[in-house]
Amino acid sequence: MKYAVRPFVNEGKTEEILFDFIPPNEVLSCFLVADFGFSPETYIAAINAVLDGKSEKEDLDGNDTNVVFGPEKTTIESLWTEEQGAPAPCVVNTRELRQVMDEWLSYHNRIMAERTHKPQDGGPAAEGKGETR
Repeated sequence: MKYAVRPFVNEGKTEEILFDFIPPNEVLSCFLVADFGFSPETYIAAINAVLDGKSEKEDLDGNDTNVVFGPEKTTIESLWTEEQGAPAPCVVNTRELRQVMDEWLSYHNRIMAERTHKPQDGGPAAEGKGETR
């Protein structure tokens, strides 16, 4: 699965990491940011259960998507209606999706760690116990 990584910047601060899939895949991007991003442990447990052969399929609804993990293929559909501009559903290789989930989570965790360690006012951090000036 090919994609380019792009930070979503709001008021000069990186808010999120977006994967621009090639070709574009809006529903997959929605899944990563809106659903997987809020509950990665739930989705990782579900996909691992399928990949490890403990379950034939796992079906999860999030805020924006319905995901059905299968041993070979995963289907991701938007929960939006056509009137709300629902993106087209997609079918992706389950093992490739698992790798993308790991990569997205790695980028996300790095951004969150950077945000946590940066001083709030933009000045240098004070020495000592992680205080900021």
